[in-house]
Amino acid sequence: MDKIYQKMYQRKKNRSKGVLGVFAYKAVWGPLCSTSSPAVKRAGFTLIELLVVVLIIGILAAVALPQYEKAVIKARGMEGLTTMRSLAPAVEEYMLANGTMPDNWDSVSLRPASGTKDSQGFISGKYFRYGFQYGIRLQCWDNKTSTWGFIWYPGENPGVDGKQFYCFVYRGSEADKKNYCALVGGTDKMDSPTSSVHDWYVLD
Repeated sequence: MDKIYQKMYQRKKNRSKGVLGVFAYKAVWGPLCSTSSPAVKRAGFTLIELLVVVLIIGILAAVALPQYEKAVIKARGMEGLTTMRSLAPAVEEYMLANGTMPDNWDSVSLRPASGTKDSQGFISGKYFRYGFQYGIRLQCWDNKTSTWGFIWYPGENPGVDGKQFYCFVYRGSEADKKNYCALVGGTDKMDSPTSSVHDWYVLD
């Protein structure tokens, strides 16, 4: 646009005669031909402005992403714990009728929904797989790493209280370092009574 104004200015200047004519055309067309005129200024951001924006976005991401990850882990863990709490009464019902812990899901009145059974008889849900272990407890593990999950004993056993839920975590794992059990309400850390490589946390 500034080139067009300059050409028009030059033509008018050439056609004009006398000092007054040149002055008049300069007064009219000169500001329009100037590259510093607001009419022809370019809009945009400087490199420093762009760097500041990138820096701010980076800081916000560094603060928000860890919190988002914690929220996701907590939501998944609470889903697994809620499923365990809903399964526990069905297991108790079976034990009252048969005097022993069930060894498969086919004999229990309630089973994890939307799950598939594996070769060990465990049912895998979206985030956890559920099963009976050692004939004494109900347990679930996370599907991805099997480094954390939940345990429930229907009766008292050495080192544990009956009808108590526990969160367990493999020592040194990511779940341990990022305190997954604490995110779902685990308190009172204790050594696992059945494994030397796990820690347990009591759940309310």
